[in-house]
Amino acid sequence: MIQSDKLMSPSISIENMRCGFENRRSSYVFDNFSLAVTRGQIVAIVGRSGVGKSTLLRVIAGLHRSDLGEVSIGVQGESAGMSRIAYVPQSLGLFQRKTVLDNVLVAESVRRDSSLGYLRSRLSKLQRVARSQALATETLDAITALTNLEIAHVADKFPHELSGGQQQRVVLARAIATRSDVLLCDEPFSAFDDPLRVESRRLLRHVSVQSGATTLLVTHNLGDAIECADRIVVLAGSPAQIVADQLVTGETRSDPVEANALATRLRDAM
Repeated sequence: MIQSDKLMSPSISIENMRCGFENRRSSYVFDNFSLAVTRGQIVAIVGRSGVGKSTLLRVIAGLHRSDLGEVSIGVQGESAGMSRIAYVPQSLGLFQRKTVLDNVLVAESVRRDSSLGYLRSRLSKLQRVARSQALATETLDAITALTNLEIAHVADKFPHELSGGQQQRVVLARAIATRSDVLLCDEPFSAFDDPLRVESRRLLRHVSVQSGATTLLVTHNLGDAIECADRIVVLAGSPAQIVADQLVTGETRSDPVEANALATRLRDAM
């Protein structure tokens, strides 16, 4: 097994987890599975199709329940409930009758309305002020996310007017704009052609580093993993286990020979 350095202060901690596929409960996709991810780390989860990469992401997102073990979000001394999680699924889930900007704003507006709900009965004026201030901040965050992903020029368009690659960036911008502590991305570049894929790798790494979010990237593409991640975890087997765990340096990313050698080792591990 390829080993990474010892991790400190886990932001995501999975200990002795067991869970099955959502549509096949007679078998386990993970059994006695453990993983720790450091706060602010960008981790790529790779492996062959069907090994359980997306299931793992859904468990961390709270969308699929494990049968045994412990899954926690947040570092020691923090409450898991204080961690904000953004999830970018393979299905885009865009609202076709909302503009790009409104699609990016929708997740944060739901969160804001929920958090301000307790004000409705007594403090309507304070609520209106708080909502106005929150909306201004959210709009700025949304525009910044769209700008960083280089699609601010389509902010007033509707999803059907965009290319597949642009739609995928809108979904990513929606997650980034929430300023979440944890960013979970399931094959975010699947709709991109090669030039757009290369640029989008750079942009995802840039926004993840800039925001300080702990980022998990599920991909079957080793190029995505090497270009984006600080660490690559390879899953294999049934039930799935970690068969390779490798830190990725800037030197490796910038050296095609080293990057190809790493890709070969990881591919062999798969």
